[in-house]
Amino acid sequence: MGPAEYLALVIGVAVASQWFAWKVKVPSILILLIVGFGLGQGVAPEEVLGRDLLFALVSLAVGIILFEGSLSLKFRDLREVGKPVRRLCSVTMLIAWPLITLAAWAVGWSGA
Repeated sequence: MGPAEYLALVIGVAVASQWFAWKVKVPSILILLIVGFGLGQGVAPEEVLGRDLLFALVSLAVGIILFEGSLSLKFRDLREVGKPVRRLCSVTMLIAWPLITLAAWAVGWSGA
């Protein structure tokens, strides 16, 4: 399968997944994740597109998603989420850091 066919397959499956999620009234990210993991098991994107192109496409997609999210951001909504964001940036980090460090040591990762 060539890159053009693979990208057409991914776009077609994504559109069908979005439609199915809308039809059954579930968040589309759930269907997209399930279908994406399944498609990734059948066809390895690195083999079709190559590692460099795949990295570039994923980086571009993440940039577009973040840009779109920032355009729809309403500053008045930030007051409502201030407390959870502070907790994520402080308490959660202080809990996660030692746990991740212990897990890395447990599996023998030296960090170098």
